[in-house]
Amino acid sequence: MNKWFCRKKNGMLLGAAKGVGAAYARDYAKHCHTISIIDIDKEAGLRLKADLEREYCIRVFFFHGDVYDEEDMDVFCKAVKEQFGPVHFLFNRFRNCPYLFMAGSVLASGAVMECIGA
Repeated sequence: MNKWFCRKKNGMLLGAAKGVGAAYARDYAKHCHTISIIDIDKEAGLRLKADLEREYCIRVFFFHGDVYDEEDMDVFCKAVKEQFGPVHFLFNRFRNCPYLFMAGSVLASGAVMECIGA
């Protein structure tokens, strides 16, 4: 079986290149999920993407952007939906993120398994 077909569910993580977000990304990756990450730390994001792809043989989409920027969130959410379809879990570590509704538009109706965050 091709290692890229082991994915089961799609995840979206906002601000997850380091710390708690990266820990959640690693946990989800253990379960063969497809992961999409947006973060302002480009180096950490690319490093995490490479590590997850190598260690867990999953597809990871990293987008260098700011969750507090409307255009960044719009581009990120559209790209996630286009590449992976519905999102089954969301990790958001930001309080009062004005563009969180954009992430909500990518979530599959009734298919959200987990929503973690502030």
